Amino acid sequence: MTTPAVPTSLCRNCQTLLGNNHNAIHQHRPLDIQVLRSNRLPTQTEASQIPIFVETSTAELERLEKEIRVLEVQRDALRQDIERRRSWLAPIRRLPVEILGEIFSFACLGDFSLDISSTRSYRECPVPECEQCESERAFVLKNIIAPTYSLSHVCHHWRCIINVSPQLWSSLRLDLTQMEEVHENLVGLYITRSTRHPLKIDIYDPPDVYEWDDYHEASDAIQVLGQAGFNIFCSVIAELDRFKEFSYRFHTDAVLDFVNEEFRTSETPFLTSLIDESVYPRGAEWFWDLYDHIPEEILPVNLQTVKVKHHRNYADLLRTLPHITTLRSLHLHDFLPDIIPGPLSHPAHSMNLRDFTITTARPLSYLDILFTSVTLPNLTSLQILTSKRVSDSDNKHMTDEDSEAVTYRADQLAALHTLIKRSGCSLRDLTLHVEPFSSNAIISLLELVPSLVGVDIEVRISQTHFPSILADFSNRMISPQPLLPCLQRLAIHEHSYQGYREYDLNDTFVHASSVVSMLENREMEKSIVDASVSFGRVTSYALGVKSYDLPAGLAKRVDALCAKGVKCRVTLPVMFARDNAMVETIL
Repeated sequence: MTTPAVPTSLCRNCQTLLGNNHNAIHQHRPLDIQVLRSNRLPTQTEASQIPIFVETSTAELERLEKEIRVLEVQRDALRQDIERRRSWLAPIRRLPVEILGEIFSFACLGDFSLDISSTRSYRECPVPECEQCESERAFVLKNIIAPTYSLSHVCHHWRCIINVSPQLWSSLRLDLTQMEEVHENLVGLYITRSTRHPLKIDIYDPPDVYEWDDYHEASDAIQVLGQAGFNIFCSVIAELDRFKEFSYRFHTDAVLDFVNEEFRTSETPFLTSLIDESVYPRGAEWFWDLYDHIPEEILPVNLQTVKVKHHRNYADLLRTLPHITTLRSLHLHDFLPDIIPGPLSHPAHSMNLRDFTITTARPLSYLDILFTSVTLPNLTSLQILTSKRVSDSDNKHMTDEDSEAVTYRADQLAALHTLIKRSGCSLRDLTLHVEPFSSNAIISLLELVPSLVGVDIEVRISQTHFPSILADFSNRMISPQPLLPCLQRLAIHEHSYQGYREYDLNDTFVHASSVVSMLENREMEKSIVDASVSFGRVTSYALGVKSYDLPAGLAKRVDALCAKGVKCRVTLPVMFARDNAMVETIL
């Protein structure tokens, strides 16, 4: 039996034998691009074979793609297994969970575990001299630093450790301006995951976008902060009972009035630090009110630091101090006393207060009632910064009788003397920036505290009524019984209080030389390691400015002290056109 002949022909492209043999199709060489460019048509046989070739090749392509997908899965599985085994062998896995938790604490609690701040930016207005662009072009960019949140997304093991470490979620610094829903959700996550752990909170808003009457009503705060910002503020304040450190900076702390009832009914058992840095504060009235409404047995028992501005009420302060038995540091900035309490049966004791700072725009005499009404037996650091402003015209027209009266008041310092004597404290640091005092007044004050290690004095002087204290001070320091035998840090800044009278630069060199001599004489004893003496000029004109250097001999002595390890700095005043330029060299 004969087999019927199969019609065959040769492919003109690759010379492959064409027929019904499908395997021959796979022997075709790739179609040359030049064939397509020649615009030549395939033969009848070639045309009949092309559909078969395409169908068969498509099936083969699908088969290969399936194999590739299988290989890719195998490749990915193998790669993942390699990475897992490498991770399994990583040195960090050898760290105990406790040590890893400490590392997370350093990473997340160096500052704040969540810090949302703002960067104010401006778009360029395309319209020249546009009248409305000034308010529209400003916009705020929010910057988010969230180390705890970021670390919790590294791996499952880290996330498990962080999620059961509420202290890593418990410190927040928030700029409440133009917050959005995403920020509100993030803050909510932190508050939730901090569970009942004590909180460190710093909330603020930029003061440059407010008017004086903001925060009179809740709607005002919502308009300024935005709904999300106001919601965040309320959610944070709702956790007041677990605040450990609370710092706030608002245009005015009147915003706290909206949650005043929460303050009045809240306990603050964890609170250790309260800092009010508002631009127009009211002396943290809510804080002092807290002590009027909370029973004494549940008052804050851990409070150690209080820093407030514009506190006015002596009575609040004197009533509260004895109850805060753990208070270590009290700063009253811009103290404006306007309510004088009645006579006290006995001074208010603050047994553990060590650091007391008070600044005021009033003269020192306004603080007398405070000094005579408190006892601070463990005080080690005292800073008093009062008004030093006395105009040149006042000094120019001051009579001898007026000058004697001022000198008499300055020499008294009775209240401050009484405080130090009654307290029996061993002060180590004293900062006194005050109105004019006589040399005797300051030295008599220093005699009460021979334990001083650091002294910083800034006073006004004049050649007639309030001469420099440097000569007397230096002489007392090198006497057989030194005024301050333990002194290591000294800073004295004297403002010239001369009106339009001539300024004698020679006196400045004499006073500076007396200090240098004192440092040289104490060199073999317990030396002063840091000394700064500066002289300033209070004047109402600034024409013909000229600066001076120390005489060569004095400068050489200063350099010699510095070479021996004593930080000695002498800053001369800036002289003006009317000043006496004829200066003698003083060695």
